[in-house]
Amino acid sequence: MLDTYPNLKYLSRDRGKQYQALSNDYEHIADRFHLIKNLSDLIIKEMKNLLPIRIKLNISAEEVTVTPTISEESLKLSNSAEKKLKLVKEIRK
Repeated sequence: MLDTYPNLKYLSRDRGKQYQALSNDYEHIADRFHLIKNLSDLIIKEMKNLLPIRIKLNISAEEVTVTPTISEESLKLSNSAEKKLKLVKEIRK
């Protein structure tokens, strides 16, 4: 089928093995998605090699203060959210 295009020199294709078997007569080029995927995979691999697995901190347990990130006040629903929830429950009944 590709032979019907005599001026065809390059193929933009997926990385799958089944596509490699298309033809060796053409230069195969990865598509845009796989170029970005290849680049991001290499960046992640390099970052894992460069960054330590554990970062040691030179502080004692007494120096560590724990502050809650979510207060009970922030968990309360606003008046409009409470009305909406009440309406949804009524509709479900």
